[in-house]
Amino acid sequence: MKRTRLIALFLAVSALMLSLAALASSAPDDEDWYFTVLNDSVQPFDETMMPVITGGEIYAPYALFSDRSLGVFYSYNSEMYRLTLYNRDYMITFDSLAQTAYDREQQYQMRLMTNEAGTICVPLTFVCEKFGLELQILRSHPIEAVRIVSESDLSADSFLARYQPEMVALYLAYISRPSAEPSSEPPASSAAPSAEPSEEASPPPEPKVVYITFDDGPNRNTASILDTLDEYGMKATFFLLGSEIEQERDTVRRMVGEGHSVGLHAWSHIDSEMYSSPEALRSEIERAADALDSVAQIRTRIFRFPYGSSYREVTQEMRDAVIGAGCRYWDWTVDALDYEQPSASALARTVIRGLDEANSTVVILMHDTEMTAEALPTILRHISEGNFIVRTISVGDMPINFYGDVRTSLVD
Repeated sequence: MKRTRLIALFLAVSALMLSLAALASSAPDDEDWYFTVLNDSVQPFDETMMPVITGGEIYAPYALFSDRSLGVFYSYNSEMYRLTLYNRDYMITFDSLAQTAYDREQQYQMRLMTNEAGTICVPLTFVCEKFGLELQILRSHPIEAVRIVSESDLSADSFLARYQPEMVALYLAYISRPSAEPSSEPPASSAAPSAEPSEEASPPPEPKVVYITFDDGPNRNTASILDTLDEYGMKATFFLLGSEIEQERDTVRRMVGEGHSVGLHAWSHIDSEMYSSPEALRSEIERAADALDSVAQIRTRIFRFPYGSSYREVTQEMRDAVIGAGCRYWDWTVDALDYEQPSASALARTVIRGLDEANSTVVILMHDTEMTAEALPTILRHISEGNFIVRTISVGDMPINFYGDVRTSLVD
């Protein structure tokens, strides 16, 4: 029996060696290919997920951090070419245009790269160091592997002993895949030119600019709202309560990383505290700004008064205090009346009616409520199918408020 097992083992090893020899002879000499391993999981072997090593630095696709086992998450703002990696304790943003990265402490001369498939890759040694991950280069066959470890009971040698056959099988499948044959079909003919426009035809109406805004977050409903916005490819502006920012750190970082605009909505949202005096309001604004800076490493100068700038407790001195704090304040033109609606469908109808009846720029006021999250797909579907342009609020935009107050300082 023992002899039989030894023979079987010898044959298996021989077969593996023959396979590796065949691989060595068939592998292209000019390709730098690597397996990618996350903890104890070998990742799919294809061009899009392959790391690249250049100038002695290892770069790996940022999408690897969609694997929650690493405890690091990402968001990519395609409009600003900014990639943000974050967890509960740390956040860093890569600015592709400036070829820099920055966190709360400093700026780094650190660029992103692309692999052969054009996938955006991050400098892996740098990222692993910042997030406390272990980076290993495994001397596997027929090609090496890049392994990122957050937690594992397997050493590098133990991992290879267990998973080498799987890696060989992946590689064999990859190099033996059929190559794409050129199509013998003739190219499709171009569409026929459209008829000349009629002289009587009137030009299409100008699209309405829409600002989608949310107050009173972040909270347990905000993630669902972000999911829906992402599904429809739209960006919004969130006016955040300072008292909630620390409790929803991941949500705030995701919000910023995905390219949404953020403003302040005071700290407490309690009349007797925030509106007790101009000084108290300004203190709440500064406290909320510090909380946002602590969590997301950004400062904002956009503000919305809780209940609006015309609320009975808001005085001219308080409006001056907001301007004095370096902020510009925004109100709204369409109120979803989230807290009064009997149903999500009624809420959606209110917003859609406001959108359709507006003659100019629309600022939609909504809140991070469960009903709003339920109504949002209907609202965004209407916007996507209509003649609208969605924008986010920046400090450079002319503010829309109930007083026509466009000051940027008290001397304007």
